[in-house]
Amino acid sequence: MTGATAHLRAIDWIHAVYFGAVAAIVALFSARVPNAAILVAANLGAAVGIAALGAFVLPRFEESTATVLRCAIATIVIPFAFTELAFVVGFVNPNRYERALIDVDVRLFGVDPMRALEPYHHPALTELLQIVYASFYFIPLALGIALAARKRWPQLETSIATVLVGFYLSYFGYMIVPAESPYHLFAFDEPLVGLWATDAIRASIDRAEIHRLNCFPSGHVEVTFVTVALAKRYAKPLFAVLFPWGCLLFLATIYLRYHYTIDTLVGLGLVPVVVWAGGFLRRRIDGETTRSA
Repeated sequence: MTGATAHLRAIDWIHAVYFGAVAAIVALFSARVPNAAILVAANLGAAVGIAALGAFVLPRFEESTATVLRCAIATIVIPFAFTELAFVVGFVNPNRYERALIDVDVRLFGVDPMRALEPYHHPALTELLQIVYASFYFIPLALGIALAARKRWPQLETSIATVLVGFYLSYFGYMIVPAESPYHLFAFDEPLVGLWATDAIRASIDRAEIHRLNCFPSGHVEVTFVTVALAKRYAKPLFAVLFPWGCLLFLATIYLRYHYTIDTLVGLGLVPVVVWAGGFLRRRIDGETTRSA
């Protein structure tokens, strides 16, 4: 790479390619996407803006500061990208796949796992799993803080790049297989009853998620276990905490009826692909090879 692009890091390219791709998808289906021109402009603006920061602003800082700033940018951009999908997914692909996903679950297990778990519901377990589920966005942040505290800047940059691949890959999945959470759509025999915070947490999640066609694949499972895999490689003490926490989150996605079981299995299956892709992009673009902890 030459000129300004020589300063772009893998993280910058991942952002730019994602937003450029969304702009292209919206332009392609502009006839049925409301405010398509605005969305195309916004996504192209995001792609160019992030690339400009990476090419002209961040290279002025020390490696540690630039990496922390890239982490901060990712923390801001990811919720924006997720929310924007509310104005894209259902229009780009008007098909719905909730029934098909339930059918896959029943064929795999002989029963709908969400309903099979109903006899085991308990307010204390519901409360615990609701808290675990709500902690999702803090799990990658925990890894980032742990690596920054140890000044492991190359490993932190690899982790950011890999987690970004995980998020953006799941967002493309929502466009391909639009599906809403079961608890929004279907009636269940047993209501979910917690202790103190369950109802408030669920209500907060409902208010925050204006984009609801976000089931397939399970980004919660995918990104959580991508983070677990990175922690095993770069921060083993944290891995000892994140792995059991991630297992609880996996259970929570089905127990709390946020996801169909096939969503979680596909999300888990994408983990090695995402981890490989993050490392590959870092080696190919940044020439960086990071070692284990």
